[in-house]
Amino acid sequence: KTASKVLHARDSGCTCTMIYVDLATAKLTVAHVGDTRAALGSRTPPSKSSKQQQQQQQQQQQQQQQQQKKDSTSSSSSSSATVSGASCSSSTDAGKDGVEEKQQQTQHQQQQQTQRSQQQQQQQQLQQQVQNQKQQTEEEETAQSPVSDSPVDSSDKEKEAVLPGSTHGPNVSTEDLTIDHKPELEIEKKRIESADPPGRVLFDGFVNWRVFSQNGPYPGLNMSRALGDIIAHKEAGLIAVPDTRTILLRPPADEGTEKPRPMLLTCSDGVWEFLTTDEAFELVIDESETDPHILANRLALEAWDRWMLDTENDVSDDITVVLFDIHRALDAATK
Repeated sequence: KTASKVLHARDSGCTCTMIYVDLATAKLTVAHVGDTRAALGSRTPPSKSSKQQQQQQQQQQQQQQQQQKKDSTSSSSSSSATVSGASCSSSTDAGKDGVEEKQQQTQHQQQQQTQRSQQQQQQQQLQQQVQNQKQQTEEEETAQSPVSDSPVDSSDKEKEAVLPGSTHGPNVSTEDLTIDHKPELEIEKKRIESADPPGRVLFDGFVNWRVFSQNGPYPGLNMSRALGDIIAHKEAGLIAVPDTRTILLRPPADEGTEKPRPMLLTCSDGVWEFLTTDEAFELVIDESETDPHILANRLALEAWDRWMLDTENDVSDDITVVLFDIHRALDAATK
């Protein structure tokens, strides 16, 4: 039994992500080795300017709908008058009236198509205005937020974050808390190749870059940091030193604005192979569903389906999803 454990440690490396959340101070600390990614996401209420834009958009839509109803009513009245007049005419007049009626219908259809085209253009212009306003607001918030440009800080220096990362949708914001320790990253590759003894970073001919010893085609690990895999540590420049980061989950600075609802995702690389961080949070941040078991299972099944589609139902990597509703925890801690 002991020999099998030693053999496993020699031949296999594993990823590790440890997260500590201090609910009293609303601080989150993450220590990470490998390619299990941790990320934060939240759905925040729209800003005042966004609300005003939405209200204006709704008012314009209502006005357009009312105008369409009026146009439809007037068209029906004129059509009815034409039909009734035609019924009182002779057969020759009825034929003329029928041609005129078709012409009127054609003209009316053309007018409707023109109106629809104009409405679509107005909607596109309005959406562009909303997008421009949203982008301007995000740029202002990002400029005011003291967030490091680097996704990971290996020191113990505390960082503050208000989830300003890449956005997907009007009110969803995400931020990666960890960086995947891959050997093709410039800083990781340089460290491996300058280690004592140095390792090699080579492409496997398929999709991954792997770490090899100078002495032979082993161990072939596709991570630059890992726990275990003693051979890679001794001969190929692998390390187990974690990246660490502490962030403060603070509310928005504006008074009267609702607090963000942060959620934490930690998933194995079987999820991140085919889903981006934004796509993952789009599946688990659902206002109509609050059960974390259902949401986590939804993400895991989506990852599985994408693996099956890509490999023609042949193979899948390990798929693990850990979902933590930080908003609920912080809310309960303050009550």
